[in-house]
Amino acid sequence: MQLDARADVVSRIRTLIAREDGGDVTAAARRLGWPVRDVCQLERLVADDAPRPALDTVARVAVAYAADACWLL
Repeated sequence: MQLDARADVVSRIRTLIAREDGGDVTAAARRLGWPVRDVCQLERLVADDAPRPALDTVARVAVAYAADACWLL
């Protein structure tokens, strides 16, 4: 994923967190089943050297928020 595309994906995930969880990263972490630090560092989750593949991150967000994966990408 290119740098600009990663920034766009992170921005869309943050939009979902703001809209669905009122910007509460703790609530978002519970919803996603991730540690709070991962929600606070979304850029790290979609980086080339991420601990899990970026596609897995996008898929988890799409399912947890009932979001269109194509929109996220």
